[in-house]
Amino acid sequence: MMMKNHFQKKIFPATIFLTAAMLCILKAAPVGTVEIERAHFGNKSGHWNNPKDWRSGKIPQGVVRVYIPHGITLTVSGQAANEDVINLGVGGDKKTTLIITRGAKAKFSSLNVPGQEQKGNNGVLYLRDGELSIGNDAEKRGTLFLGQGLTHSGTGYAEFSGGKFVGGMRIGNSTPGTQQGTLVIKGSKVSVTTRPDGANFLDVGATGTIEFELDEKGVSTLQYMDAMVRLNPGATVHVNGAAYKGGPKTITLIATKDLRAEGAKYEAVNFSDDYEAQVKPEKKRGQPDSIVLKITRVR
Repeated sequence: MMMKNHFQKKIFPATIFLTAAMLCILKAAPVGTVEIERAHFGNKSGHWNNPKDWRSGKIPQGVVRVYIPHGITLTVSGQAANEDVINLGVGGDKKTTLIITRGAKAKFSSLNVPGQEQKGNNGVLYLRDGELSIGNDAEKRGTLFLGQGLTHSGTGYAEFSGGKFVGGMRIGNSTPGTQQGTLVIKGSKVSVTTRPDGANFLDVGATGTIEFELDEKGVSTLQYMDAMVRLNPGATVHVNGAAYKGGPKTITLIATKDLRAEGAKYEAVNFSDDYEAQVKPEKKRGQPDSIVLKITRVR
């Protein structure tokens, strides 16, 4: 109950980071109710929508805590819905991959990438022209966690190249030498927004990076106009302009109603010698807060 009030008031102390394990505890069944059902995917790569690929022989639905074993690739190509936590990559340190493909519509309460604090644990999420919505209908909140573990090394990586993502995100954490989180926005064909009626946010820790990989025309904007964006000290915004051919322009990378970015790092690399590129935060009266990329011609 305290957690719900915390998000409703939108209080985000810079030193507080929720780990995936903490979230699982907070979302456990209330006292007096039946323990939350658990579902385990099989030990071989397969498809969410195929009952035979689940150990129980059925696709999890409703309030079910889902565990995806390490070392496999799980593909979502149709409808997928779950109202509890999805834990990606458990039981070992081999890379585990979740792919949301074209035509897929996945709606999860929370998604942990990776889903276990274990040395070398690695989780990867690809959004490839499908839809991924993170959030619980009842409480209007939900989180994609990328590299949130505080006790062991490991990585949480997400690459969005097309389709639509809706929800809050926590990327990396506050403890150097622990799990690292990376979000890559690849090109200009993906939509990233918050739930308009939810208490969402974008929080990037010291071990977190958001990378914008431009295509010929530019790159998509993270539209967090209904939420706060916090780039904590040490957080990195990295822009790769190797493929860019769009001429001088200003591109909004992140738009938000409330930007807090003291101590964040900004990088712009691999642009043509014809251009100079700079990434910086902007706060202007009467306009949304933003992180922008300014590209100017130098010859």
